[in-house]
Amino acid sequence: MSRIEKSIVINAPPEKIWDTDTDPNHWADWYAGLKEVKSIVGDGSAGTTCEMTFDMSGMKLQFKHTVLEWDRPRKWVGRTEGAIDSTSTWTYEPEGEGTRVSVVMDYTVPGSVLGKIADKLVIERRNAEDMEKTLQNLKKLCEG
Repeated sequence: MSRIEKSIVINAPPEKIWDTDTDPNHWADWYAGLKEVKSIVGDGSAGTTCEMTFDMSGMKLQFKHTVLEWDRPRKWVGRTEGAIDSTSTWTYEPEGEGTRVSVVMDYTVPGSVLGKIADKLVIERRNAEDMEKTLQNLKKLCEG
């Protein structure tokens, strides 16, 4: 299993960021690589499910996402299943005049030793870059 941990300070209150971050209707507006969210069942709270299409290095990958935990405005956890299975935990902590948004993503790339090498060389770097871009996109959206 691989892990990515990233955080950013956004100059907005936790509630504003939360309302932007947890609305599945707008995830594709700021989440890097996410091209489409459809078949949404729920309002973003625990139990919400949807189907998502990601563009990863030119490949269109399909995933099912389920919100597992939803503790407004402190923490939410989601599970994504598909080509790569992952669990992401998002937390929101007041910091100065803004909010520190942190995300921890644990994921598994299926396959043998070759898959694990590809993970370390390509997928892990790409996932870390995409998460950094995702947080920057969220910051721009919430501060703009």
